[in-house]
Amino acid sequence: MRDVPDAGREGASNVTPTLPAHIEDYRTTVDTLENIIRTYPEGATERIILQAAANIAGDRLVALARAWREEALAEALAAAQAKALSALEKAYVRGALDAEQFSARMTEIGCTDTVDKALLLAALDTLKEHGQTEPGYTEKRQTEKPTEAQAAYIAKLADQSGFTAPDLAGVTRAQASEIIDSLRNGTYDASKWELPFS
Repeated sequence: MRDVPDAGREGASNVTPTLPAHIEDYRTTVDTLENIIRTYPEGATERIILQAAANIAGDRLVALARAWREEALAEALAAAQAKALSALEKAYVRGALDAEQFSARMTEIGCTDTVDKALLLAALDTLKEHGQTEPGYTEKRQTEKPTEAQAAYIAKLADQSGFTAPDLAGVTRAQASEIIDSLRNGTYDASKWELPFS
């Protein structure tokens, strides 16, 4: 049986309920092939051919499961970073953190772009100066640019699918999630993400 990341491989009955349907389909295919292989004697041509097919399907199953796990991690990281950044902004606006502390904590959570950090600090200073609060989490999610994790994952998926990674200039975090979903589902349309966006 082929080992699948984050999922047992004792048989089709052990499928983890949270696995996407397309991964479960590959698991079922591998299990079916392995069961058929056992009906042929060692060395039989049919067994050799079916084993080769099972190996290919098994490798694909492992790759799909690993990609699914990596995407889940990337999405969890993006969500956690956004909430952590929101908490830091609140602390900075109310004076609990100074600019140096705020910048250091941003680096710790993976927000390392120096230009963006400087612009964000300037924006927050303006809010403090005029007595406004930091922007809400939902509001920011609609306009924030993709995280570094999203950009890296998009580049990886595009390369695996034979596409050139899209230019993410002007792409929002929500749109980056849409790109990731389309690359994983095989519905990616490169022309949709050409500047200006269609």
